[in-house]
Amino acid sequence: MPFSNFGMSVSSFWLLGTWIIDQLTSEKQNLKYRWAKAISSGYFWILISVFLIHIIGLLWTQDFGYAMKDIRIKLPILLFVTIFFTARPIEGLSLRRMWLFFVMACGAAVIGCALIPLGIWDKEVSNIRDISVFISHIRFSMLLVFASAVLMLWISEGRKILLCLVLLALNLGFLWIIESVTGAVLLTAVIILFLVSEEASVIKPRWRKMLRWTIPSMMLIGMIAIGYMTYDYFNLPENHAEGLETHTAQGNPYEHHPDNTMRENGHFIWRYIAWGELRSGWEERSTLAYDSTDARGQALYGTLVRYLTSKGLRKDLEGVRALTEEDVRLVESGIPSVLEIEHSGLRRRLDKIFFEISNVMNGGNPSGNSVTQRLEFWKAGRHIIANHPILGVGTGDVKDAFATAYDEIDSSLEEPYRLRAHNQYMTFWIAFGICGVLLLLLVLFMPLGVVGSERGFLFTTFCLILALSFLTEDTLETQAGVTFFAFFAALFSGQRLAFHSRIRPNT
Repeated sequence: MPFSNFGMSVSSFWLLGTWIIDQLTSEKQNLKYRWAKAISSGYFWILISVFLIHIIGLLWTQDFGYAMKDIRIKLPILLFVTIFFTARPIEGLSLRRMWLFFVMACGAAVIGCALIPLGIWDKEVSNIRDISVFISHIRFSMLLVFASAVLMLWISEGRKILLCLVLLALNLGFLWIIESVTGAVLLTAVIILFLVSEEASVIKPRWRKMLRWTIPSMMLIGMIAIGYMTYDYFNLPENHAEGLETHTAQGNPYEHHPDNTMRENGHFIWRYIAWGELRSGWEERSTLAYDSTDARGQALYGTLVRYLTSKGLRKDLEGVRALTEEDVRLVESGIPSVLEIEHSGLRRRLDKIFFEISNVMNGGNPSGNSVTQRLEFWKAGRHIIANHPILGVGTGDVKDAFATAYDEIDSSLEEPYRLRAHNQYMTFWIAFGICGVLLLLLVLFMPLGVVGSERGFLFTTFCLILALSFLTEDTLETQAGVTFFAFFAALFSGQRLAFHSRIRPNT
């Protein structure tokens, strides 16, 4: 699952083949009983309905080509639900091997991706999150968090503690390296869930008490730190626009934009700019043309302006001359701030998010900014829902509906960034109306309400990961996301796996 979409497809066909053999070799009476039990299960039909609603949505769609593509992506739902509800129970060694294979596969994928920043795998990436080369870094983060939940459970049971700690450290380290905010939020929620669940009761009382105080305290300290960094970034000093010098040391006038409060490392970006000196100074230091783009495809002069600002230098001849050779190389490579070098992990990601928000607050275009452009996605999505609240636009018309909505709301997003909702609840409402979003909520929360005490920590964790990921991602619109959902939802509910206190086949 964590390695490639092709691998998921091959594994799905392999599972289908074993299921067919099982159906052909099982006793008729036993087979009849399994099918009858599946058909009588309400949750079987709820899960199947996630696929069937896409078929029903064809009745009022216009773009059948896109609709068929969407239905093809959703096929794993039909496949896995049917297989796990009607196949022989997974028991004993097979069950243990399945979970071990899952967590080991995630660990192996992490090691494979880590070879890139270590320089062992010679693969060029423009963004640290691109080292997740097998599947989307967001979907990979979800898998790692779920694998980490399994590892936490094993550690609490005293099973393979050293191996579990190593794999857990790999997962957490990788989430930090790729600056995964999604992974951090999901992991925090899972840890809290674990500490309040009965699974934590297996841990010795002394250690359990320490964990229940230490981990929440660390989380509180983290939230306070983020709050302080947010305040420090957006809180403007008094009289910040007064006393600005008017000319450079060369006698040329400075350009100031005091109304623009964007900052880099605490310094205002759009002040103390002498464009002519900036150009001539850069041409002295580099063979890369001032009007060209850097290695990341960004306007080089923009990268230069931000980088100088981050070092507390003015955007004039003296400022450019003060750069070291390493600084020049970093600007050419597309590094816009010294903070990108000095900070790492989630701290560096917060720097980027703060800059994105500040850019929009000062009238900038949100295009290409993962956080702020989502606000435009959701604005367009709300516009579509307002026009099609009951039935939605149909299975295949979501993309066209968004294209029209962006024009109707006069969105500032550039054409390549006019994407879908990045919110699964909204996407289902847009496609299938109010019934679509209600079905999605039923899928997530019915198992917890009806059989929550029998499914316990892992099934609750699975539902929690999905519920939170649906807020900022179209999780079910990609093969990796829909495979993760379909496989584990069908596995837990179809195989009647009761992991309320142990991951063992006899519980």
